This record gives sequence, C-alpha cells and structure tokens, in this order.
Amino acid sequence: MPRRGTHVPSDWCAPATAVPLERPLCRQCARSGQLKIPPMANDMVTFLLCSLSIRNEGVMRVGWISMAALLLLSAPQMAAGGGIVDEDWKAGRLARLAKHIGTYHYDTVLIDPDVDAALNKLMTAKEKKVLVENLQVRPPIAFSGTHMILSGNKPHSGTSDTALVALSLKDASIHVLVQHASKVLVYSAEPFKANIPGEMLSEVQRFETYCGQMLDPCVVVWVGRSD
Repeated sequence: MPRRGTHVPSDWCAPATAVPLERPLCRQCARSGQLKIPPMANDMVTFLLCSLSIRNEGVMRVGWISMAALLLLSAPQMAAGGGIVDEDWKAGRLARLAKHIGTYHYDTVLIDPDVDAALNKLMTAKEKKVLVENLQVRPPIAFSGTHMILSGNKPHSGTSDTALVALSLKDASIHVLVQHASKVLVYSAEPFKANIPGEMLSEVQRFETYCGQMLDPCVVVWVGRSD
C-alpha cells in the first residue's frame, strides 16, 4: 500500500475520461487540470476527495485510506449509475404529514392510521394515554435531520412527565420516549441503540446520566428492543 503522502497514480490523470478540478490533487494532475475517477462517481465525489486530501509542501495529495472508504460508502448510492444525491426524508409513506411541520397539530399526527398502527405495535392503550398526556404542553412540530419530532410535557410536570416522539415520514417507523412515574420508557423496534434517531439518542443518554445522578429512584427501560 502506498505510504501516506505519495502521489496519485499518473494514470488517474486522463483527460479523455476525466472531470475538471478546481484544485489539482497532485503534480501530474496539475499538468492536465483533471482527475480520472471511477465511472459511477461524479463531481461530488471529486469535491469530497479534495476535502479529504492531505496538504504536503503545498501540493494536494490524496489520503488513500480516506479515499477508499469514501468510494466504498458511496457505492450503494451510486449503483444505479447516478451520483450522490440528497435523500428527501420528508417523502415516503407518511409524506402527507409533512404539512404539519411547524404546527401544533399533534392530535392529527398521532391519530393518523399508520402512526396509530405503529404506536400500537410498541405500546399498550394505557401507555399511549400517558404519552398523549405528556404531550399537552408542546412546541411546534419539528423536523430534525431524518425524523419528524413531537415533544412536550404534562402540565405543571415539566421535569417529571415528559415525552418525545421521533417519526420517520419515509417508512413510518416510530421511536417514543416517555418519562413517567420515576421511569424513562423508550419504545423502539430498532435492535441497535446507536441506530435510533440522533434527537432521541441524545435524550436517552441525557436521562441515563440524569437517572444515575438522582437521589430518587429513576431507571431507563427499553421496550421493544432485542438487545
């Protein structure tokens, strides 16, 4: 394997099958101003290669490991012959609910047939009632990265009875956190904790730390996961 800082192979600089570069990656490419990359890639990959490259004595040189990892991770998105595209996380099975982002239409979202069915797979009727009670004091519905976010607390119980719902508009999957009766219940069918939505994971980690420091009994309980 070439050691860190070696030049990009000269046969990568081939004008016939190349894409333009704003900044050359090596002396060879500087002469042609172009870099040949695999045919499934596009200008975005080139841009990322430039971003991952290593500056040495004023010459842009590619980090081979970073480059290989980038192309490997990008392959599924480019398999159809296209380039890297931004995924529309507001499209999909529940795209109809996107219009409620920025509103207070919590009840409309929660009684949607697909949302209600997803909740029923994770929670009992009694647990759903607690969820609704803990969403009475609430901000506008948000959208964070990949999920619609509903959050709130029970009136006059902002530190003891809270809730957070992360809903995927793409596949209708749902993750729920409910703080109630000295417990923090996390409902999710996701088998790996690290794969739950970032907003939810941050809350879980916060409560895990919070419960560990409290004098009163407090415990984080996962519901619906296999590990």
